[in-house]
This record gives sequence, C-alpha cells and structure tokens, in this order.
Amino acid sequence: MVTRNFNLEFSFTDETYAKYVAWCKENHLDGYHGAIGGSTSFVITPTSIGTFIDAVGTKVIMDENGEPSYDENGKIKTKEVRLTLEEP
Repeated sequence: MVTRNFNLEFSFTDETYAKYVAWCKENHLDGYHGAIGGSTSFVITPTSIGTFIDAVGTKVIMDENGEPSYDENGKIKTKEVRLTLEEP
C-alpha cells in the first residue's frame, strides 16, 4: 500500500526509450491502434524496496503463415507482453 504522499516521476532516458521502441517494434506494437492509442500501457508497482515501472502490450499470436491465430470461438488469440523499464 502506498502512502498519501506517494509521488511518481518518470521520464525516459535515451537508452530506456531506445529499449522501449525496439520492444514495441519486435512485438508489432508500433502501428496505429485507434484514436486513444492503446498499443501499450504502463504499470506502476510501488513496493517497500522502490517502484517498478513496466510497459505492457497485447500481442496478436500469429500462425505459421504469419496470419492471426483464432480460438475455437473465432476470436483472435493474443498474449500479454511486458518490458521492465525501471526497477529499484
């Protein structure tokens, strides 16, 4: 649990931003994803040892032909991918 005075400030360093951009491209999260974005979000986890910040995205699972895979109900299969950006 955080205290009422919990304060967070995060800004990318050149190195961290390059890592984030490469991760987005590797996971095909670098295209247009609607009016409000949505290809990635950020998870902030405050702990007693410090704050963890992760980028999280939803990646479409592709079949052997490079096409989206579907489940038995016809929904596109996805998986969550995560990149740790900052940790204590």
